[in-house]
Amino acid sequence: MTQEKWVDKLEESTHSFLNSSLEWIEKYRGLRDRSSQLKNPNIEIDRMLNAINSSIIKLQLLLDNNKPDQKCILDNVVEMKHIINDKSFENDSISRLRVCHENIIERLKNIFHEERNKIASIFR
Repeated sequence: MTQEKWVDKLEESTHSFLNSSLEWIEKYRGLRDRSSQLKNPNIEIDRMLNAINSSIIKLQLLLDNNKPDQKCILDNVVEMKHIINDKSFENDSISRLRVCHENIIERLKNIFHEERNKIASIFR
């Protein structure tokens, strides 16, 4: 896989994970409490968990645990997954999810900057 394709796939997979995690945070309480208008909330919960899990698998395949920024992303993904699986959304959990979310974005910025520089240096 070329560097450019790797960057595109990383961006897509991370975007999918972060969006599905945020969707989970926003919707889960309403689905759990049955205050949502959906007829079958279990189907919606399964859909959200499937989206989260499939994006985690993609990230695990793309990222290298031996590279610091990539390892940090994976560690934050695992931490977010644990919070989501525990289904405990007190203030501490929500704030921890947000911190992990921001950490992932910061590390991605570093990775994308490095990769753009590598790609640009090829064409010099």
